[in-house]
Amino acid sequence: MKSKVLGLLFFSLILSLKLIHFFWKNDNYHESRIELHKKRDTNDIIDINNNNTHNNNFKNKKFKNIKKEEDSCAIIHKNYLKDEINYNPNFDDVKGCFESFNYDSNRAQRIIDSIKKTLENFYPFLDQAKEPPQGGFTFDSTDIIRELDSLLLNPYESDFKFMDDIASTLMKLKDGHLFFISNCYNQIFTFDQQLTLYSAVKRGIQTIKILNDDADPSLNDCEVVLIDGQPAMSVLTNFANSQTFIARDLGVRFNSILGSIGLDNGKFRISQFTQQFTKSRRLPSKSYNSYLLKCGIEMKIIKRYWKINSSFYENFKDSTSYWNNFCAATTSIRIPDVFNDFNSEKTFDNSLSTGNLIHDATFARFYLSNDIGIAVLSTFVVGNSDPTIIMNNLMTGFEKLASNGAKKLVLDLSNNIGGSISIAEFINILLFPITNPSFPSDTKITDFSKLAINTATTKNLTDSIFYASQYKSFSTSEDGGNEIFTNSSSFIGNNEHERGHTKSRYTNQFSYVQNSILFQEVFNSRKNANNKLPWTAKDMIILTNGICGSACTMISQHLSELNGVLTVAIGGYANAPLSFSSFPGGQSYNNLQLLYSLKQVGLISDERSPKPFEVDAFLNFPIFEIYSFRNNLQVLEFSYRAADQRLFYDEKSIRDPSLLWIQAAALISI
Repeated sequence: MKSKVLGLLFFSLILSLKLIHFFWKNDNYHESRIELHKKRDTNDIIDINNNNTHNNNFKNKKFKNIKKEEDSCAIIHKNYLKDEINYNPNFDDVKGCFESFNYDSNRAQRIIDSIKKTLENFYPFLDQAKEPPQGGFTFDSTDIIRELDSLLLNPYESDFKFMDDIASTLMKLKDGHLFFISNCYNQIFTFDQQLTLYSAVKRGIQTIKILNDDADPSLNDCEVVLIDGQPAMSVLTNFANSQTFIARDLGVRFNSILGSIGLDNGKFRISQFTQQFTKSRRLPSKSYNSYLLKCGIEMKIIKRYWKINSSFYENFKDSTSYWNNFCAATTSIRIPDVFNDFNSEKTFDNSLSTGNLIHDATFARFYLSNDIGIAVLSTFVVGNSDPTIIMNNLMTGFEKLASNGAKKLVLDLSNNIGGSISIAEFINILLFPITNPSFPSDTKITDFSKLAINTATTKNLTDSIFYASQYKSFSTSEDGGNEIFTNSSSFIGNNEHERGHTKSRYTNQFSYVQNSILFQEVFNSRKNANNKLPWTAKDMIILTNGICGSACTMISQHLSELNGVLTVAIGGYANAPLSFSSFPGGQSYNNLQLLYSLKQVGLISDERSPKPFEVDAFLNFPIFEIYSFRNNLQVLEFSYRAADQRLFYDEKSIRDPSLLWIQAAALISI
């Protein structure tokens, strides 16, 4: 049970981190096993082989699905051998390599069936996604099961187009936890225009400019007037609306396709969770974009072709070996390592014009500027680290701000895609000890999920996601309630909600048993455990660009909704409000963890169970949902929460986050 204390880390979610600019993050894979759902940020392997499934290892088979045309995969490999150091493949060759694999309608049917069974039995938002969006959100109501079925009616000419359409279809829900990745087409190559854009607002006028140009730094801060002959704002808005999924708020999606600075792997960099328009792991629609720039009084046009790279040129020599090594299902399916920001080394630490570093916790930094304390919380992904060490490190940072005279507290949560639930809840209870740090959660109940819960609980499978006694009934009381579910029926309950004109069952609302125990252990271990931090809600402000997802929302929405902490959002559209957080969703899971859990309870062969994909692919989805603390019928995933205040980037603050800290602190009135 101790490993559950890690907060059931949002591995899958953090995977979406990069998928948030659509899978452009890493070229390496780890080869160890996943420890179920204990650590959700682990990058391991699950062996889900079962003789009764279609999870065949294709590596020793002759492939009938390779098209008999000029072998673009072979061309890539041969050209690489001519110049291994400087080689960048041709766009059309990569496209041709992807399109060299024939569409298999039978395999496609089984992939769709598996995705549908996963969503029908475990996706809590399946019905609510059919409803029109709440005011402030921008997305289309979607019957995702019908949309998936419709894909099978298309006369696909390649496997690539089919797999890409699955990803695009799931993207319609604008759920940052829900995505589909093909190793074959989304992990082997990176596409980079060596260009990062940003949005500046001056006197109410919004423009697009160049934040960083690796190919030609002289273009930095030039205004982008047209992209491919169309107004830049219009092109970027259309892209944010159709090609991204990080948030239901279009303004947040707009922020994610541009660039902004954030604390990333211990340094201030252009955040890996932004730049989606100019960096990708998904094959772009064409080989280049043209930009009409205004640089001072000079107008110029540049064409920026995609710089394509890979770390795997030596792992294939033609289409057959490419398919065998990267596309076919493996006995141990690989999960992408998401911690690689296109090998960018450029940092902006020296750009900070104010603030003294008081404490560096790597994924969090604490600064002091006169009487303003700043806590920059970049992620809650703690890997295999002892959570008590992380929590003590965080306490040290906040205590140092207090002891050095910080009267105001700015919590910078920009570009934070979440991680450990326990870390997020710890920050809540650290700042506001007299509250329940959790949100009420539940999960969907179907006949199949009910059987899994009954089996895991009866067999006392404590490491299973389906084990009921790891949860306790939710309470708004200070201690969070003490009613541990002692059997599956008390956990499952008899709750029915109508969403999307469909009635579905959900469990009783719950929170985790172990987190409150862990927090008490940490507080008791401190000599000054009885000394509370000095700030109240009126002394604090939350600063975010809306890219504050999953576990991050459990801080921002908790502090805002329950404690009345002021929020300020940066960027977005000059004429529209902006959400201060995204995809609160609850705990996320992936198909590998789900299959392992179903195998653990002996249900992997059940006809209702999803089956392993016959290709090396990965499905991520939320398995729990969370509700408003004040309204236990309001699902936060579909609740629009605009920030109280707004800030916008300019030529200086886009590169110097400390200027934004001071602007945010000025909004605090104490």
